[in-house]
Order: sequence, then C-alpha cells, then structure tokens
Amino acid sequence: MTLLFSLILAFVTPQSAPASIEGIVVRSGTGEPISGATVEFGPENGGDVRTVTTGTDGRFAFQNVKPGNYRLVALRGDGFLATAYGQRIPNGNARPVTLEAGQNFTGVRLTMTPTGSISGRVLDRDGEPMGRVQVQALRSSYVFGMQGPMIVQSTITNDLGEYRMFWLPPGQYYITAVPQNTQRRTATVLRTPLDADTVYAMTSPPVITRRTLPDGEVQEEVAVPVYFPGATDFGAASRIELDPGDNISSINMTVAASIRARHVRGRVVSGANAQPVADATVMLTPVRSGNPNITIPGAVANPDGSFDVAGVLPGSYDLVASGRDVFEPDSLMGVVRVEVAANDVENIAVVATPGLDIPGKVAIEGPPPKEGGLQLVLRREPTFLPIPSQSAGAPTTNLLSVTSFVLRGVKAGDHQVTVAGMGSRSSKNAYVKSIRLGNTDLLNDGLHVYGPPAAPIEVVLSTNTASLNVQVVNEKQESVPNAYVALIPNAPNRRRTDLYKAEPADGSGRVRLEGIAPGDYMLFAWEDVEIGAWNDPEFVRNYENRGKPVQLHEGSQDSSQITVISISR
Repeated sequence: MTLLFSLILAFVTPQSAPASIEGIVVRSGTGEPISGATVEFGPENGGDVRTVTTGTDGRFAFQNVKPGNYRLVALRGDGFLATAYGQRIPNGNARPVTLEAGQNFTGVRLTMTPTGSISGRVLDRDGEPMGRVQVQALRSSYVFGMQGPMIVQSTITNDLGEYRMFWLPPGQYYITAVPQNTQRRTATVLRTPLDADTVYAMTSPPVITRRTLPDGEVQEEVAVPVYFPGATDFGAASRIELDPGDNISSINMTVAASIRARHVRGRVVSGANAQPVADATVMLTPVRSGNPNITIPGAVANPDGSFDVAGVLPGSYDLVASGRDVFEPDSLMGVVRVEVAANDVENIAVVATPGLDIPGKVAIEGPPPKEGGLQLVLRREPTFLPIPSQSAGAPTTNLLSVTSFVLRGVKAGDHQVTVAGMGSRSSKNAYVKSIRLGNTDLLNDGLHVYGPPAAPIEVVLSTNTASLNVQVVNEKQESVPNAYVALIPNAPNRRRTDLYKAEPADGSGRVRLEGIAPGDYMLFAWEDVEIGAWNDPEFVRNYENRGKPVQLHEGSQDSSQITVISISR
C-alpha cells in the first residue's frame, strides 16, 4: 500500500510541477506594509521579468513558476530605497531565490528603507543669501581602489540661499557648497536614481573674480568650495549621520573668502620642427586631488604658441598641452610638471610630440586557452585626465592569441599598466606573470613615457592557474550565505590589481575562485562590504588580523574555510 501511494504521489507531482512564491513588503523600523511598491521577479541570469504592485496590505504573489534561481526586487520611486531578497543592509548584497518543483515558498519579507533629506542655507561673508550655488552631498566611496569623497547628489540654491536634497539613502554624508559662474545660464544638478548606487566627480574651470585693493591693484581671486560647517579643507569637514527617514535641516554654510590666483605662462612648440603649435589646448590638472570637484584651469595657445592660464591656485600640476584632437593617435601632446606657489609662473616651455608607437612581445607558459582573453591597457595618471586609455593593438586584441603587439600613439606622461579581461571566462584561464620594459616592472612601477623606449614591452602570461574553493562560516561554524570573499596578494604585490580575486558566496556560503596566480595571499570574507573596498590598503589594514594566510601553487586546486567579518555600521 505504501509503495502504491508513493507511485501515485510521484505521478501527480512530477519534477516539472510549477512552484509559487508569496510575501509582503514592509517599512524598515516599523514593519508596516508598504502599498504601491513594484515587485519584480525574474530569472537570476536574465530573462522575462514578472511584476506586481502591492496593495494596502503590502502583499505580493507569483504563481506557476518554473523551478530555478530567481531575483526578487521591490521598488518604489518616491522615498524608499530599492530592496532585493537576501539583503541584510540597504544596498547590501542580494542573493537569489531558489525554488524547487512544486514548492510553495511563503513568508518572504522584503524590507524597504525610507530615504531622508538634508536642507539649509548658503550665505556670503556679509551674511547675505547666495543664489545659484551648487550644494552637494558627498560620501566616501572607492574609485580605482582608493577611498575618497564622491558626489551622491547636488542641487542649486534659490534666491533666498535655500537648498534641499531629498531621497538620500541613509548613511554618512559631507555637505559642500561650490560657487558657480553666475554668467552661465545653466547649472548642473545630479540625482542618483533610487534603484542605483551611483557616485559622481566633476571637472570645471575656475570661477575667477577681480577685486581692487586699497592701493589700486586689481587682484584675481578664485572661489573655492566650503565644507560644512565652514572648512575649505575636506579633512576638517564635519560628518552628518542620516538615519532612515531623517529630515535634517539647518545645515547652513558661509562661503569662504576667495583665494588669490596666479597665472602660468609659456609657449608650446612642436618637437618635430620647433615651430609654434597654434590653437593648442592647455590644461593644468592637479597631480593629486582629494576633492570630487576638480578645478582645471585652461587656455588656448595664440598663433605664436604662447599661452596664459589664469585662475591657478597654489599646488602641483601637470601642464598638458595638446594640438588637434587628443583622441587621435598622431595628435601632438606635451606634459610638464609645474609647481605654483606665491607668484606667477613664467616661461614654461612645452614640447608637444605625436604619440609614440611602443612594440611589445608576448610569451605564454602552458597550453593556450580555448576561450576568454586578456588585454593590456594603459590608464593615464592622474586618472581623471580627459585623455583616453589605450590598449595593445586593436581594441579586441587578445594577448592570449598573439606573440607581438604595438601600443599605438601612446601619449607622453605617466601611465598605470593594467590587464583587462575579455569574455566571460577571461580572468579564469590565465594570469600575468610579469610585464617589463627593460629592468622596469611596469605592473608595480608604471610606464613613464617621455621619449622612445629603449626596448619592447615584454609580457609573460601563464595558463597554469590555481583555484580555491572557499566555505564561509560564522563563529558558530554555521554557513554564511551571500558574504563577499576576497583573495588579496601579500606585499609587495598589493599594487597588482590583476592579482585580486573577489566573488560573492552562494546561498550555502560557498564560492570558487579561479584563475589565481601562484603566490602568498590573505583570504577575507565580509558579511557586507562596499564593492572595491578590499583594493584600498587602509581598509584592509583594519582587518589584517582577521584574514587567513593562503599559499597557492601553479595548477593547484585547494580548499579553505574562512570566518566571516561583520562590519559595524
């Protein structure tokens, strides 16, 4: 009788029987249902997405679902952050919903976090309201592995000097007021969508004013940003903690006194014939900037090649002079390091030359992979220069399928050498053993182009990669799903971003890291961490004693267990 019942049960619930899922969308903190939320349900790897809108009870349901892994998201565009199944904190790591055949998954709870606002006034030195001032909400973020302030949202003050930034995600903010050129008819306003996690940086020319001194001298000055409560240095800014649903007011600022500006003058000539480069574009780009508002003074050279750049504040700059279209390989460009202090800088000679063609050779150790690829890329330093990155050969050149290449039209200056993946398995089939130019290690020391190279670039790749299976657990030795696992090289290879491996764990706390170069590493797992934070040495230093040493060899397939790190927020 038992056997007969089992056969009947197997017949009425086949492996292809549809599943279902149902749950509720609630507000964080209070747990009250949220109406009008759009709930999206679709395959984890893309496909048709089904949507429903919650009613007053906040409930949702999806019927007749095929077994598989799905992504479940709730959105509402008026004051709540988007949330996804598995998130432990706002904008945290999500995980897929796994449905088995015939399963009725109930009791799902999607918690939406309300956003907040910050408002205040901007006044001038006389206490008068200032209109058309750009006010920005900044937060710390990671760009190219370095932490620094980036713009989340901005707005413009009205005629009463008032501003209000709304729909801000909870978190820690810095507020800055950036004086604008009042002669311009338009002003930039930035607002991050509630279903995104976007940050911005901006470049602009200096805002120059002229003031007559008591002795009759006309002094040029440049307005600088002010950080709440009144600092001109970001390091002295006060941090504002915005909790979910907060509406913080009276964040008032008084613009700082303008700073006396200097001029940088000189001449641009062609390196080919010493003739002036008429109409060359001249820019002074800060060598280092911890400010997301990057001021770039500039000018256009006269017919005789002379230039006069106004509005330059004290500091270190790369003076970049370019003729014609800087994006063309044969365009002229010259770079000179300039130090600006208490006086104008005169007689700067800039020799502009066409980009150089730098040859390279590739050697591969091990059998060539059948899929994926690697591409050599040069990134200008400083990275915000408006000059394009360059790659080895054509944009699609795969270093795993060639024995030689040419970097065409490489501009003068300093470049970071990186390797970019090509294809879905690009970083899993090979690793970079070395990239050298003569005795210079380009991966650690960079490429410095100020004349024809004495030798070709030599790239050595290997397909004898290692792999590491990782299990993430908590202090009770329980599996931790959805944690982020990062494998970080030991010193002196921390500048080698191509050696870093990072992946989220699955629903059982497991992850497989592939394409690893042999060497010594530290293994970390964080419960929730900002993407890219592990590339910042300062961040990693705070958790160095929580990592696990790992040594990997060519072709090895190892396993390791790591205890997750919880970050206090």
